[in-house]
Amino acid sequence: MRCRGPPPTASASQETGTRPFPATSASPSMMKSCELVARYTELENKHIQLELDLNLVQENFTKAKEEAKDKLKEARKKKDLDLVEAQKAALDKTKLAEEKLASISKLEEENTNLKAALNTANKEVSRLKNDKP
Repeated sequence: MRCRGPPPTASASQETGTRPFPATSASPSMMKSCELVARYTELENKHIQLELDLNLVQENFTKAKEEAKDKLKEARKKKDLDLVEAQKAALDKTKLAEEKLASISKLEEENTNLKAALNTANKEVSRLKNDKP
């Protein structure tokens, strides 16, 4: 059975053992068969193209996934480095604050001692004023 091209020749029909079908005498069922074969071939070609497209999409997805994984790895590495740097800065600031607090505590203690000395000196001055005739 031929659906396209010139009608089969007598020699071709002898090789296959079939009678030739002239293009003009094709029956409706023969025409329908030819249309179905053509449609099947078209769908098969679309299927092949879709499989190729799917493979391309899968390859692109795999590449994008690997790139995203690499970017995420780099971002985590940078975040870890930034965290270490922030922790060091926080530790330095904490140490400086503790030193300032210790200095303030010393100043407050010295201030308390000076007030006590001043109070004692004032009492002595008052006693001396009272002792004067």
